[in-house]
Amino acid sequence: EDRGVRVPGGGIEGWAQAKTGAAGVLASSRGPGVVLDYANYNSSHTNYTFAGDTTYAVLGTVDLYETTRISGGAVLKFGSSTGATVVCHGPVDCATGPWRPAVFTSMHDNSIGTTISGSTGNPYTNYCGNPALRIKSSGQALHDLRIAHAQVGLWFDAGSAGSASVSHAQLVRCGTSIVLEGNGTNYTELALRNVLVHDTDTAIEGYSFRAQGEHLTVHQCGQLAVNVNTNYGTTNVLYLTNSLQVAVASTGNVDVAA
Repeated sequence: EDRGVRVPGGGIEGWAQAKTGAAGVLASSRGPGVVLDYANYNSSHTNYTFAGDTTYAVLGTVDLYETTRISGGAVLKFGSSTGATVVCHGPVDCATGPWRPAVFTSMHDNSIGTTISGSTGNPYTNYCGNPALRIKSSGQALHDLRIAHAQVGLWFDAGSAGSASVSHAQLVRCGTSIVLEGNGTNYTELALRNVLVHDTDTAIEGYSFRAQGEHLTVHQCGQLAVNVNTNYGTTNVLYLTNSLQVAVASTGNVDVAA
């Protein structure tokens, strides 16, 4: 099946085509009089780079192997399917910066990037991306990202048990902002540095995890941190330093320590 994303530029409009079947990614890039052909693009890639100033429509599960590079200025827009997700099986290289983050958002969000065919222009009616980004290897350092309107923003899989970090990031209007899965009694340890979590049902949920928030701001949140699996007998904890909780209804069932 051929799907398309409108590519405006220099008075010429073309279609960036992708043969994706029921799932996959479409890509478009703004440029004067350029039509990009992605006919061989499919839902599994190795050593893939999300390019800057390019909009990607994630309509199904996209499995990425070896090193995935996320460039500043890349915009990933997710469909409302429960399978719309980017899964990184290997290292993630965030080639992003303070003035040039990568953005993960709903396909209905027309405020950034190329407008996706089928967009309603209203990203507030549902969640898109479940999760937006799933990490399956340990030791990843994610930074300068904005994730919005996702059912789950970031998911650190049990296979990523070990240490990881998220810094200079925003998670806005996500059902659950971050999921942390340990591997049985092996903990996932996550450092959150200069991170904003806004308008979320649950900021952090998972099991066998330890999270450290430094300059973490959580605003308009139902539950701060929740343990969802008691089978392993592990103690989950969230340490906070120089952090703010504003309009947080409940701290949840996880130990929160200053």
